[in-house]
Amino acid sequence: MYVKVTRRVLNDSGQSDNEESDDNQTETEDETSSGTNSDNSNVVPRVRKHAQRLSSSSSAPSEGDETSTSANAFREEWVWEEKDNVPELKQFTEISGVSNNPKPQQVFEEVLSDDFWEMLSSETNRYAKQVVESEQYKEKDIDKKWFDANPDEMKVFFALCIIMSQMKKTWVQMNWSKRAIIHTPIFGETMPFRRFLGISLFLHFTNNEKVDRND
Repeated sequence: MYVKVTRRVLNDSGQSDNEESDDNQTETEDETSSGTNSDNSNVVPRVRKHAQRLSSSSSAPSEGDETSTSANAFREEWVWEEKDNVPELKQFTEISGVSNNPKPQQVFEEVLSDDFWEMLSSETNRYAKQVVESEQYKEKDIDKKWFDANPDEMKVFFALCIIMSQMKKTWVQMNWSKRAIIHTPIFGETMPFRRFLGISLFLHFTNNEKVDRND
């Protein structure tokens, strides 16, 4: 037993046109009826397919069609081209591999050369002089003991700053504390606390008199 489903298409008048003839439908119904009488357990319900009303081709395009057409026109503006990806090979003129085994200090001095430390100490001393000689300057006890810094002293200052990042304490002055529980001898042995504060106060990288304020 089988059930044959026919598709129905509605015309403009609302009537349906079946693809199969009336004889085929009668034959299908007879076969379905006989199969039902012989074996009720093999009954297969007939499947109904909803008919869809088709619009005539002569009708004007709907708003959705206009949107689709506009979208297609927009996509047509993109033009894709296939081009070969040819890498630019640089000419290598040196011998590959490590020629020597530099020490960490040598690498550090290569990146931050002596010229950098000369500039840093010079600009720091210049800024300290500008502050002390300014009219708005209020003399502090720490400023009375200020003297010009040199490149080696600037290196020590930054070295202590790096150590502070590894040995974190609540306040900066605790690094110079002599309490046994928090004592860190390298700070007091390397630079006095007041000198460290003085460099921190006047640390400078450029000349303020030549700075473009409109930049």
